[in-house]
Amino acid sequence: MNITITGNLGAGKTSVCSCLKEQGVEIISTGKIFREVAAEKGLTVLEMNELAKTDRSVDALIDKRSADLGRELDGVVFDSRMAWHFIPQSFKVFLLADVTRAAARVFADHTRDTEKYTSLEDAEKSLLERAVLERERFLDLYGVDYLSMDNYNLIIDSTGATPKQVADEILRCFALYQEKPYTKRVELCISNLYPTQSFEEADPKALQEYVDAEKACAGLCASEAVSVVQENGYVYMAGGQFPAFAAAHTGKVFVEALPTDGSGCTMTAFSKTGLNAFEDFGGFRYEYYPDETPKRPGYFFDFTSNLSH
Repeated sequence: MNITITGNLGAGKTSVCSCLKEQGVEIISTGKIFREVAAEKGLTVLEMNELAKTDRSVDALIDKRSADLGRELDGVVFDSRMAWHFIPQSFKVFLLADVTRAAARVFADHTRDTEKYTSLEDAEKSLLERAVLERERFLDLYGVDYLSMDNYNLIIDSTGATPKQVADEILRCFALYQEKPYTKRVELCISNLYPTQSFEEADPKALQEYVDAEKACAGLCASEAVSVVQENGYVYMAGGQFPAFAAAHTGKVFVEALPTDGSGCTMTAFSKTGLNAFEDFGGFRYEYYPDETPKRPGYFFDFTSNLSH
């Protein structure tokens, strides 16, 4: 079985695929296929790009080549926006990133010749606009919504993780899928989740038991899942927060997110001071605090309303 990887703009897909390549995984990108087809046609990449602007058959040829390779090859990673659609019998991965972090990545990436921004705010606005246009384009071309989480087996947050950590977790989840296929799994970075209870409410004995349990489990993902809700660009934990922070305390990065409607749970906008205990225990620092920044873009879309398995 192959792996297909897509994601929102600025999620770090190229960096994650580079880490997978370093681990010996073959990577096939749309760019690679594009260059091969251009060579076969006797065209330069620039000439091929110009042709693709007016000739829909170029996209169709690239799509068909991806589908053919998906049937011919096994155990490779396809780095492509739409490979999940053309290679349906694959482990489909979506890289999720916070809008602000994604904008910071592309703003700092000086290798993107076609993407120049005057400021971080400009990059953020541009990414949001491009996400809408790209979504509409794929709906028009293929009749599918690539931002629908129902398309993917694994949705993984890269906001607070290194590319290698994301790559390692993708391979772990792929192994789990091969052992026992699952419809959908969402993993978020613990450092991007906010509590709805004060740290003082935690039972010290129970907290230590959570820590001991996490120490006994290898890997980068917490052993217990959390239920989450999005509000004003922040993701709050409606349940399972103390085990999650115990997992962060032991070096875990990700936690599986489960659906909830948030009923009976107050989305408390803790102050910076009120969150310090969680930060100290988890070993990280939040980039934003609800009392200082009441509303922010958050993720590119509200995925928490569509987490059913």
